[in-house]
Amino acid sequence: MGPCPWVKMKKREMVQCEVWKIDPVLERIEVRVVGGSKDIGVKVPNKIKFKLNVGDLVEIEHMGVLSKGGLRHPCFIRSLTNPSL
Repeated sequence: MGPCPWVKMKKREMVQCEVWKIDPVLERIEVRVVGGSKDIGVKVPNKIKFKLNVGDLVEIEHMGVLSKGGLRHPCFIRSLTNPSL
């Protein structure tokens, strides 16, 4: 019993997306992957969400693309249109 001698590394990818829709109530935005046609929901804290606009470019980190075109475990990283967010 003790520390495990190996570490499982999971590949994470980054993608640039355009903000397609901003939920007025929930901490959620929908983005469209540049060059794609699938809308993907991403959780974004309200303090950042209120500063985003439809059409802004954001960076999303994910763990792969699903068979139907969605992203696996999408995570908001930063706004590319407004880097101060």
